[in-house]
Amino acid sequence: MKTLSQRAYERRKALGLSQEAVGKACGVSQEAIRQMESGNLRKPPHYLDELAQVLQTTREWLKSGIGPKEDIMKMDNPALGETGYKGKRAKLSELLALWDSATDEERVQFLAIALIEYEKEHEQ
Repeated sequence: MKTLSQRAYERRKALGLSQEAVGKACGVSQEAIRQMESGNLRKPPHYLDELAQVLQTTREWLKSGIGPKEDIMKMDNPALGETGYKGKRAKLSELLALWDSATDEERVQFLAIALIEYEKEHEQ
């Protein structure tokens, strides 16, 4: 079973982020991220919420591995100066990969959110 440290490391690598960038966005040092990823923490880090946002996932997934790896509602990452789905600048390949990895329930949720947003934009 993977640990929080392993999940955080793998997620950071999958997003192409450096330890320094993640640390800066979380308000901690690169060394703090290195320590966390190496498994040297006995409990979840105090910056777990920030870490989940930067890694575009949920704190539950980081802690337990349960739930979706990607959180489609967190694809905007202003802490890193990035704009994702909400900013309409996400790469098509990233969205397709996210769609392919989603469960049927997550796809229904995504489509419901997209429909609501579409209707908001086209209200007259």
